[in-house]
Parts: sequence; C-alpha cells; structure tokens
Amino acid sequence: MNKLKTYFSYKKFQTESLKILYLNDDYFLQQASIKALKDLGHEVQPLQLVRDPSQMLETLLKTCVVFKPDCLMGINHGGYDPEGKIASIVDDLGLPVVFWYLDDFRFIIFNGKHHANENTAIFTFENKHVSLLKSLGFEHVFYLPSAASVIPGKNYKHNKYNYLKNSISFVGNTFDDTKTLRQKPYYKQLLQKVKNEIDFSVLHHNLVNRIENVVKNDFDSMDDLYHFSGFIIAEATQKYRQHVLGQIKDKNFHLFGDQKWKKLVKVSNIHPPTRYETETPFVYHNSQVNLNLSS
Repeated sequence: MNKLKTYFSYKKFQTESLKILYLNDDYFLQQASIKALKDLGHEVQPLQLVRDPSQMLETLLKTCVVFKPDCLMGINHGGYDPEGKIASIVDDLGLPVVFWYLDDFRFIIFNGKHHANENTAIFTFENKHVSLLKSLGFEHVFYLPSAASVIPGKNYKHNKYNYLKNSISFVGNTFDDTKTLRQKPYYKQLLQKVKNEIDFSVLHHNLVNRIENVVKNDFDSMDDLYHFSGFIIAEATQKYRQHVLGQIKDKNFHLFGDQKWKKLVKVSNIHPPTRYETETPFVYHNSQVNLNLSS
C-alpha cells in the first residue's frame, strides 16, 4: 500500500483542463456526461466496469498509475462494491471521487456509511436526498437534477415531429424490467402487505420510510430491506404512471416507452422509447405539454 501511495502522491487539480477517469458501462447518461466533459476541454479516459470487485479494483488501480487522473467520476457508484472495500482503498490513496446519483442511493449503496469518505463528492438528482446523504457522513453533497441532452442554440423544430404540434407527450418506461431484476420469490406476499397500507396511485416522496414502517420486521438487515424497497419503488412508479396516464383522454396524447404500456393503458399513440441524445429533445420541444412523472 505504501508503494501505491507513492504512485498516487502526484499533485491534482493543477490546471483548468482536468484528467478524469470515468467509470463507464455505456449507460446513456454516462455517454452524455463524457461528451459534456470533453466539450468543456477536459481529458476523459473511460474505464469499462467489471462486475467482479477484485478485478475491478485491479483494473482501476493499474489505469490510475498510468493515466494519473485528477479525479475519478461516475454515476450511481457504478463499479464499486456495496461493502465499500474499493471506496476505502481509493480514499486511502487520496484520489478524489465524484459520483452523480440519478436513482435513490439507498437501493445501491444501502446504508452508505462504508462509502462516505472525505475525498468523495456526491451530486444527486433528488434535492430531498441531500440531507440524508450528509447524515450518512458524506461531507460534500450537492443537488444536480437531470434533463434532456440539449445543445445550446440548436433549433429543435423539425418536420419529422410535426405530429406533436398541440400534443401532450410522455417519455418514460413502465419499470417492468427493474421489477424483474429485483424480484425475489417471497416478495409477492410482502408486496400485497405494502399495497394494503400504501396507495401507489399517489406520488409519495417519503415512500421508502413508509415501506420501512410496514415491513421492517420482515427483514434481517437494512440492506435486504432497501433491496426490497427498490422493487417496491419500481412497482409503485408503474402504478402511479399508469393511474395518471390512464386519465388522459386527449386524442393527441403521445406516449414514448416500452411495449408493456399497451397492456397497462388505453392510449392510441404509443411509440418506442426515444434515444436520449438524439430524439428526446425533439419530443420535448415540439410537444405543447410534456408530462414528467418521476419515480
């Protein structure tokens, strides 16, 4: 470790143009972030994520020794292990880390205390999470919402999207894939227990706390509870979106998302998902009203 610390002892943030090692697994907002950083004049080295934590750490350290980044960046602590071993080693080496959270951190790093290091800065899409993250020990936490990838000054009027004139639009999926990913056999019974207590057709900003109140005694650890909560959030988001979108009777309503919507709502105009970088800004710009139904 002492030898490694020598390699990492170089000065950082000495110039306006930074060297950034970006943890990447081809998520569309990662690609958009990498492009934005490069457009700002920074040198960005994408590092492909590896699922095995030991291999990820080895690849990360080897790349850092050669590239000598000013900082490490990524989204949702992607590439890190939930136990915080990678976070601890990176912090011991004095490498600054910046993560942007676009999902609830509790479903990813669970209680988060193993990741709350002095050299870590967190940006979060949800303003209400700032105080929660600080209470876990993160010192540098900032609110940073997401939006469409818009190029300043570009004209987003286009004949291809004339059908959206005077329309209402919604861009978003059913969260069906997320539910499947987090599903466990015994969740079905617990889901019904939560449904008996909480109305999913209404948006609850404190939903995780409400879930905890209902089923906390059914889990041996908070990590397991948060994993279940992630499943419930996906279910609740689907029901909330289904409830709101099902009430729209305007014939000029256009929905962009996965095919499961055809089973959930009676909407004539259901389109495939839009590409975040190249299509979503056009849909937003050419619609009269665009609905945002967040998770």
